[in-house]
Amino acid sequence: MSVLNLVLVIAASAVLVVEFLLTAAAGLFVYRPGIEHFAHLTGFTPSPLAYRVLGLLALIGVAGIIAGVWWPVLAVVAAGYFAAVAAFTVVRQVQRGQRGLDLLAYTLFLVSALIVAAARASAIS
Repeated sequence: MSVLNLVLVIAASAVLVVEFLLTAAAGLFVYRPGIEHFAHLTGFTPSPLAYRVLGLLALIGVAGIIAGVWWPVLAVVAAGYFAAVAAFTVVRQVQRGQRGLDLLAYTLFLVSALIVAAARASAIS
């Protein structure tokens, strides 16, 4: 892996770890502003149990991204999950009429997840 690719994967992984670690904490502790933000982005208000499950999945995904340093398949699975979540959120934002900078965050998360998935998939032997 070239130095540029390595830097890109590390940066994309850091973006995912920071964002989804915060998501995990908000979900596991059923942080009310987090639920309201999720509802604003997607138009769905999850039950407290569903929000905890989403938090747990985010935490497992973060662990997968980190463990993916040694076991690339875990990073690919975790990044695939994060890509699906980010793509779903962006689609829902567009459907709800959000435009411009409102789409920036989850587009960044989607691109980051795709970078990690592609790079780590190439390391699977």
